[in-house]
Amino acid sequence: MKITDVRPILLTHPYGTEPDGRRSACLVEVETDAGITGIGETHAGVYVPEVAASIVELFKPLVVGLDPTGPEAVYRTAYRATSYFGRTGLTVMVLSGIENALWDIVGQVRGNALESELFVEPLVIRDGYVQPPTAPGLGIRLPQEVRDKYRFVPGSGSTFGV
Repeated sequence: MKITDVRPILLTHPYGTEPDGRRSACLVEVETDAGITGIGETHAGVYVPEVAASIVELFKPLVVGLDPTGPEAVYRTAYRATSYFGRTGLTVMVLSGIENALWDIVGQVRGNALESELFVEPLVIRDGYVQPPTAPGLGIRLPQEVRDKYRFVPGSGSTFGV
């Protein structure tokens, strides 16, 4: 399997507390020659979505043709190619969005939820808190409506737990 395309998806919606009255995001979509598409998000899209989109385009020729089922190798290749100017900041933030999309592809190929690819054991929600495998008892409080809406449904085809 090979990566055939990498492209940014810019999203913006009204958001009352932002200085310009909107909130933006930059998603990264990675396509393969097997027809599998992975989606990731780069946090850089919240701050400078147009710049994040340009950096996705910068990475495109570096990752097209590589094996998407080896996210670590793709990351290393792209990171090394941009290490002179991209060891920190926006470049690495965008590269992490590409890596997230690759992990989504890995999960689809293996038929697993994305969380099972990234963690040794699945995340557990107990009393409304996500229990990270490495820190029992600590977690992020999720409102009930969020837990209900984003619960993984086996066989749904979703690898994000939607």
